[in-house]
Amino acid sequence: MSKENINEEQFLRIADQQRTQSCKIKNRNERIGIFRSLIPSLIEEITPKKEQYSGLNDLWWSIVPEELAVHTKVLRINGSMLIIQVDSPSWLYKLQTSGTELVERLNKKAAGKKIRKIKYELER
Repeated sequence: MSKENINEEQFLRIADQQRTQSCKIKNRNERIGIFRSLIPSLIEEITPKKEQYSGLNDLWWSIVPEELAVHTKVLRINGSMLIIQVDSPSWLYKLQTSGTELVERLNKKAAGKKIRKIKYELER
């Protein structure tokens, strides 16, 4: 399970819960039991996000030419900003020069939440 599937706030909240519980419990077996009990709630929180990003990824691929899409990955939505990871500076430049055209295409196809800006991040 990767950190990409949950946002930072959820990750920190779950880690804090685990830390709080482990401070109270000295027995290793009890800590393992507590950790195991947190797994279902973690999965419950992750599943809707994963489905949301999966649909968003499909939408992204439907508006971006395939030769561009293969060099990108939908990372997350932050408010009304869509954050896309790009694998090289040349493809990053190509996407940035698309201007508002991609935002307009995305909003035409998307139902519900409107995207006002697309932010591109270079893959590390």
